[in-house]
Amino acid sequence: MTQPQKIRLASGRYLIKDPDRERPASANSKVFSNPLARLDSVAANHRNDEPIRHALVEQAGLTGMKVLQIGAGAVGWWTGLQLVAMGCSLTELDHDTVQKENLEAGRTFYPPDSIGTPKVLAHRKYLLQMYPHAHITPLRKNTADLSDGEIAALVESSDVVVGAFDEGRQLLRFDSLAYWLKPVAYAFFHRQARQASVIWTRPGNSPCLRCSLGVESEDDIETLHRESIMGIDVQPVANMCARVAMWLLSASTGPLQELFDPEKNIIFMENRPSETGLAVHFLQADRNPTCEVCNTSF
Repeated sequence: MTQPQKIRLASGRYLIKDPDRERPASANSKVFSNPLARLDSVAANHRNDEPIRHALVEQAGLTGMKVLQIGAGAVGWWTGLQLVAMGCSLTELDHDTVQKENLEAGRTFYPPDSIGTPKVLAHRKYLLQMYPHAHITPLRKNTADLSDGEIAALVESSDVVVGAFDEGRQLLRFDSLAYWLKPVAYAFFHRQARQASVIWTRPGNSPCLRCSLGVESEDDIETLHRESIMGIDVQPVANMCARVAMWLLSASTGPLQELFDPEKNIIFMENRPSETGLAVHFLQADRNPTCEVCNTSF
């Protein structure tokens, strides 16, 4: 058996990757049918092919599932697109407006006339043009301005949450409020978008976000607003986060249940091509024995 290797996350914490997980499928390997495979080309090329879409949505069994998404920036733009395309009902929360830089390098496809418009309204308008029957609720709010009770109510009213925001203090606050309520999928970029991580938490079944990142406080999370990032870097990570969210929605039943290993809760992505392609590592974080969020014995 190949010896496990260590990968160092941006937080400085080492996690073990399982090289056996990365071996190519052999003739004896079990290959699962993936109803999302054709969706990527449909959504990425912005085609509204209704017969294909309806078949995929019906097969995935996600119609009407309620998704709360925090953030309508580069990651949120793409995750929201994928989730709505699969028939999910989307409630999207973001307080910001569309800026010129949001349209650069293919990070989003907000139209130029949307500059200055609240992101959640511009995103909803675009999504409804593609999927007129979609259910999308825009909330122009900042999590920092919401009470703990208001955040908990939003989380409880959803089936799964997508965390597409990167402010350290609010991330850890949200984690402490949402962890025991509903599954959450988070997307993170590391410096210069050379690597990225998708982390998910499941109430009581996985470490919380704080433990998964290996951080002690908000000061250990750096927000990289000043770094440029291209759409070609955003899309693979956002699509992976959307896949995780869909899996969390149907983790116990349905055709998506075999997409990911339930024993893992981190996908670490090498976001630059190499001789072996774009490497993807499946990892399992450890609980901090003194964690006040996810350690029930503390």
